[in-house]
Amino acid sequence: EYKGKTNESFTLTVSEVMFGIHKLRAEYGVEKSEMQIEVSTTNVYFKIEVNNPLLRSPYVVFEVVPRDATVVIDGKAYIPDNDGVVDCGLISNGNHKYSISAKDHYAEKGEFIVNGQKFEKSVKLKPKYGWVDIPNTGALNGARVYIDGDFIGTAPIKSDRLASGTHKIKITKSLYKIHLAEVEIKDNEVLTYAPKLVADFANVTITSGSGSAIYVNGEQKGTTSWSGSLATGTYIFEARKEGHRTTSISKTISAEP
Repeated sequence: EYKGKTNESFTLTVSEVMFGIHKLRAEYGVEKSEMQIEVSTTNVYFKIEVNNPLLRSPYVVFEVVPRDATVVIDGKAYIPDNDGVVDCGLISNGNHKYSISAKDHYAEKGEFIVNGQKFEKSVKLKPKYGWVDIPNTGALNGARVYIDGDFIGTAPIKSDRLASGTHKIKITKSLYKIHLAEVEIKDNEVLTYAPKLVADFANVTITSGSGSAIYVNGEQKGTTSWSGSLATGTYIFEARKEGHRTTSISKTISAEP
């Protein structure tokens, strides 16, 4: 004889049950349990369990890459441990929404179903970053490299990861013109960038009388003769010798042979 449904506290009170032995059956969906009870003046409370695994809240575990990603399930945030594992604990059966996000990665959203069994899911977020590699080709060796205004080191060098998209790059080296450009970083790719630096100097040879000290803009460079590279610009060349009048000339150096 059907007597009703349990309330939110999982209880049901049945009135006017005669003393004696009765068979009790509880049903939930297709599952059911039966037990024999004996009702008396002092024995009126009974507990019956329906052995349905779908009624139990199983454990939910996510394993994520990168390990510093944030996992959100049904609006609640979870932080992975050092191994990138998120133990969400007991989560009720049914449909649940999740989202996983991390810096410089594409977020992932979706749904999963808990059906009485432990639920495990591995998620590897797609990188939204790449790298730029400056080799030591030609005059690049030893050049100073800046990305988005930040100095990252001297060539050859590979940058730390850069967010996908356009970045400004500046390369400087003594005796060469400053190189300015924009580079496009693609997802999970290394961009090898090897521009040809434009010379901004000339090879200069200065000769003077025997034993004369040669000065360039007030800095002594040699005696009698000197050869070297000078950046473009205007210079004062002097020949100095004790007991002699100093001779000077002014020359503008261009980046021509």
